[in-house]
Amino acid sequence: MPERSKVTAFVETMDRIADVMNQDIIDDAEELLEELPELSDGWPEVRPMIQCHTADVVNQGLDALIEALQILRKYGNPIAPTHCEHDVMTICGIDPEQVSDEDKARLEKLHFRVANEWGELAFISTYFGSA
Repeated sequence: MPERSKVTAFVETMDRIADVMNQDIIDDAEELLEELPELSDGWPEVRPMIQCHTADVVNQGLDALIEALQILRKYGNPIAPTHCEHDVMTICGIDPEQVSDEDKARLEKLHFRVANEWGELAFISTYFGSA
């Protein structure tokens, strides 16, 4: 029966972390991580997995936007780099096909994805496109 309580504690903590992420309350995510019971006896990989997952949670708001723009800056410096309309922020003047797969994966975690905008590929964000 002790295994069941470990699983339950893990699932409940992950649910709480997900709720915190949805509310954009970043400080609480690290606090919840500290509340996670030590899961040993076959569960040593759980804490590092959660720490890795919550590391991306911390990078939200302006931090995420700034990091995304720094990544995109490696691929160009357009004069008019953004367009925002209908709750979508579009990055202009950066060809997504020139961006490395690693950078695209990180940009996705920072709320930017590749989409077909006005007949051409561009990075867009609905996270930063609306208030």
